[in-house]
Amino acid sequence: MGLTRGLRCNRCGDCCRVIYIPVHGPEDGHHDWLSYHGYEVIKRGGGWFLVGGECDKLDGDDCVIYGDRPGVCRAYKCVHERDFVKT
Repeated sequence: MGLTRGLRCNRCGDCCRVIYIPVHGPEDGHHDWLSYHGYEVIKRGGGWFLVGGECDKLDGDDCVIYGDRPGVCRAYKCVHERDFVKT
């Protein structure tokens, strides 16, 4: 028995509690503007991300627009430990 990557959502809601929105690198000048207005921009892996708070479409652990969620949400690949299941 080992651990393998699960392919289905376990509906924990963690992906919607802290939102990472991909942004361009600092060379375009947006980071200064974002920082000035109180936004946090971090480098994670090979990209830059705007860090946001909890999504307003989250109700407890459930996404209230799951069937009609935006493309950025559909493309999100969960890397949470709970996404791994025993096989």
